[in-house]
Amino acid sequence: MQAVNLKKLNPDLLRIYREVALCENMSRASQNLFVTQPAVSRSIALLESQLGVALFERTGRGLHLTAAGKSLLETVETIYDELGRGSMRLSQILNPASGELRVGTTHLVMRHFALDYLAELFRNNGLLQTSNITLKILTENMSDLINPLLEDKLDLCFLTTSYSRMSGKNVLPPSLEFLPLKSFHWVFLASKAEYGALQGKNLSLEQVSTYPLIALKQGTLTRTAFDNAFKRSGLTHNIRIECDMMAMIVGMAAQGLGIGEAVDFVLSGRNSLKEQLFALRTETVSQKRWLGVMFKKQARDKAPLSIFLNFLGGNKAL
Repeated sequence: MQAVNLKKLNPDLLRIYREVALCENMSRASQNLFVTQPAVSRSIALLESQLGVALFERTGRGLHLTAAGKSLLETVETIYDELGRGSMRLSQILNPASGELRVGTTHLVMRHFALDYLAELFRNNGLLQTSNITLKILTENMSDLINPLLEDKLDLCFLTTSYSRMSGKNVLPPSLEFLPLKSFHWVFLASKAEYGALQGKNLSLEQVSTYPLIALKQGTLTRTAFDNAFKRSGLTHNIRIECDMMAMIVGMAAQGLGIGEAVDFVLSGRNSLKEQLFALRTETVSQKRWLGVMFKKQARDKAPLSIFLNFLGGNKAL
């Protein structure tokens, strides 16, 4: 069995390999690296020789990573991510940032999504120790967060694409930008303790409608999506409990008070409720949507917002 010691590899070879792997094209990689294509080819050949394994499959359409190549790329990307975090920490020590980072979101998005990113930035990247940045958080319904952002009362908002279009309009306000970070779907959530017998079963919307449903109030995009799903199936949307906040729906579903019409991202992340809840297997309520951050374009290069956005650029999937 051949032993592989990546620690002994020339970092320049890994840098060239990474660019070729991402481009899947020698010529494009050489242009990005500002070196000749023969030099890139020699570097890849040398790296494959040192590892004793082929990293690419050569086809008429370009280069494709082998299983070994994919494994090495994952390792190299991890190294580059760590170097990026190290650069951020060192920059913060040399040039301590200051100011307020004003963040808007909902209780549910904060607990099950935004908190992971804020904790990673401020605790694991040392921003609390190496800067004078003050974090201020406003939690409201999503529909109440856009105006404070437009009025410069917030620096950024953690939102879903449901609300990235400004109260149902078809276009994002030109002054705002939305950075998608994680996909999600609207789902029916049920308590394992109360409805565990349904877990893993394929259910029609008609079958789902026989259970007590917990829904958002009328006029919200989430409620409209579920209303339309039942309407398409020729069914009446029989709601037993109506709430004005998604967090209330999730909490009531976890208590077994009914089937909650909510989002699947509460079943992932550090504060996941997957031990208490599961998503019913039924017809798709809507197409894939996105969680992300929204901010004003003209403010993206101003600290401390710029620090957070640079961090997000290397940590889109926590």
